[in-house]
Amino acid sequence: MRGTSVHIGVRYKSKWHKLAPVSTEMSIEEVEDLRREAIRLARQFQDEEVIPGLARGRSMTVQMLYEEYRVDFRETGASLGASGLWRPMTSSGGCISCRGSGLSN
Repeated sequence: MRGTSVHIGVRYKSKWHKLAPVSTEMSIEEVEDLRREAIRLARQFQDEEVIPGLARGRSMTVQMLYEEYRVDFRETGASLGASGLWRPMTSSGGCISCRGSGLSN
């Protein structure tokens, strides 16, 4: 006799990601919980496709995120100085972009 099995999962890029088998003894709430988990997994796959670093960002601590932000800010922040949105400061506290411009520090 051939048996039949039912599984809840997600197909993503031609690969089946099985979450759990469904049995006749399961309650409707248990099946709905698995279904919600499958939806969450499908959204996670879609998010990672749209924004590749999203999963990495979710797994980082606030301290790690802040450190990465500071490195990026140091590398790209100086380019904002000409727009007036951000003015890089000297070690003495004076505004670099204000030097010789007649603007006050």
